[in-house]
Amino acid sequence: MDNFWDALPLGRGVSLLNRDTNGLAALVKPAGILAHPNTRRDESLSLLNASYHLDGEYYEWMPVEGTALRRLWLLNRLDGPTSGVILVAASEELAKEIRAMFLHRQVHKVYNALVFGSPSAATQTWRDFLAVQKKGGKVRAVARGNIPA
Repeated sequence: MDNFWDALPLGRGVSLLNRDTNGLAALVKPAGILAHPNTRRDESLSLLNASYHLDGEYYEWMPVEGTALRRLWLLNRLDGPTSGVILVAASEELAKEIRAMFLHRQVHKVYNALVFGSPSAATQTWRDFLAVQKKGGKVRAVARGNIPA
């Protein structure tokens, strides 16, 4: 499995943050890179330099001539302008199991923010009011107003 992770065709600026022996890994996605391409035109901006299959939510590539096809399953997404951690699985079974955990809210996500000045409390909750935009068969949630983050 080590060779699998060493030979990932990572996209521009994407790096392997960590992996475990079960086939779960975390990738660092910079802003401007897509978790997955929506069209062939988007492939140069995607997480991996590989074909993406929307039906199974996985990337597929041939690492070296004469070897078997490799697949990497996408477990979560981040919007293109957002940087952060993307979870991936090296097997379909593991991907199904972790996706079920997301579905049943057994995965807890924590978002941290770097702020200027001193916060009034050590821990605070920011609730953003999102506007939903429907355009061209796609749905996007965007923050209302013009607040830099």
